[in-house]
Amino acid sequence: MQFLQQYEVPLSVDASNPWRDWLFAKHTRWWTWAASTYYPSLLPHQGIAHQCNLRWKLKKSSSWWHARFYTLWGSCFTFKTKIFMWRVFTGHFTVGAFLSKHGLQGVTCPHCASYSEDLRHAFWACPLIQIWRNILFLFPISDIRPTKFDCTFLLFNSDNFALGWIRRSCVSLLLSNIWAFRNSKLFQNKISALNFSWQFCKAKMRLHIDVMLSRDKQMYLALLDAL
Repeated sequence: MQFLQQYEVPLSVDASNPWRDWLFAKHTRWWTWAASTYYPSLLPHQGIAHQCNLRWKLKKSSSWWHARFYTLWGSCFTFKTKIFMWRVFTGHFTVGAFLSKHGLQGVTCPHCASYSEDLRHAFWACPLIQIWRNILFLFPISDIRPTKFDCTFLLFNSDNFALGWIRRSCVSLLLSNIWAFRNSKLFQNKISALNFSWQFCKAKMRLHIDVMLSRDKQMYLALLDAL
């Protein structure tokens, strides 16, 4: 608790008021029970699906979101990739619209200077991001052009398990590069984001295949080399 108070770490997943639990904790000195009992009592009753719908401006059911979470956590992604994709699903990113809502005005999209940088703009609508998505559609991984919605929420799948993993891996690499490139421009980092290409994705996927079990490596490598 002292760490949370010292560094003002927000714990809430409430998109409408993310600092609510921190404010309550600062002004509720009488609470003597465990934090694991206190903080859940402050969470909204609608659940995580409501928060996801709110941040992505969608109207999906709880069962739909839970199916997406099941697909993510049951995938062969690395743990780091699973955490990033979980942040994508739940919309847990500090974009311009979020900062403007909480009093920090003038934060625009680093690519196109748009004042409406919400999640849809950052990952879907920005003109530069659309160019990157068009590059993904040129990859030799599907005969059907998927929508940006299908890609973002891992609906871009296949009956072939290995091909499905390759598709989902390309999507996760696209999204992570979108966010890395956005931050490199916003904070003017000296290290620029890597270019997104089929060769880049193949190199990254080979690194992931190298740490797979021996019985699985050959299947994934053979399919990747054939594409």
